[in-house]
Amino acid sequence: MEENARNLLVTAVSYVLLFVLIFGLAGTVEYKEFRKQFKEWRAIAVGILGQFVVLPFLGFCSVKAFRLAELGKPAGGAGGGGFAAAGGGGFNATNAT
Repeated sequence: MEENARNLLVTAVSYVLLFVLIFGLAGTVEYKEFRKQFKEWRAIAVGILGQFVVLPFLGFCSVKAFRLAELGKPAGGAGGGGFAAAGGGGFNATNAT
């Protein structure tokens, strides 16, 4: 099998499995409980802060601490590409593997 076709197959299967997992988890949540948790704005703020600020920053720090900048890929979090660029590394999201 050609490498591009294999990559496409692996990606498609990954998306299907992820959909099944999330759908299964969502099916076990009751609507009243979801609304109750959604009203906890502090917990939501901490989650967003952790995902988009703390994780990318920790990834950046670990790359700098272990001198991994020559790999050219961010080490984690949604904003990791920004931290990689700030550290002088390049990251092209369209070519990420």
